[in-house]
Amino acid sequence: PLDDLDETERFKYPNTACNILTSGAGLVIDKLMSEEPLLDKLFEFMESEPPLNSLLASFFSRVVVELFGKKASRMLEYLSSREGLVDTLLAHIDTSAIMDLVLGIVNAFQMPEERQELCKWMEENKIVNKLVDIIISKVPGEKQRNAA
Repeated sequence: PLDDLDETERFKYPNTACNILTSGAGLVIDKLMSEEPLLDKLFEFMESEPPLNSLLASFFSRVVVELFGKKASRMLEYLSSREGLVDTLLAHIDTSAIMDLVLGIVNAFQMPEERQELCKWMEENKIVNKLVDIIISKVPGEKQRNAA
């Protein structure tokens, strides 16, 4: 949002978009999931320079967790197709909403076969290794706490 607007106005449209996308309306979710350019547009937010705006990050996190809740395997397939996305997510782990997003991804997989798919993806992307690297590094405390 534009910085020259007051806070209420700056976040009005992102909040409205978040509420629509997380309303549980099947047609909205299906459309978003069937159009990869729409997902790309959503995930462009992660390409922002740190630190992320925490309110916008919370809107983003809510939407992505909702998508994982509805279509976890399809979302995992999408994440796998985006080179460098895991590193981008972890670069923003100091934002609590992104930490919540990572936890939401893990919790979206309920069935044993889905959990295996998730574990395979996490192993392929070395997520646990990368989180441990953050924990033992000399990065600011918030990033270490959220990675832990």
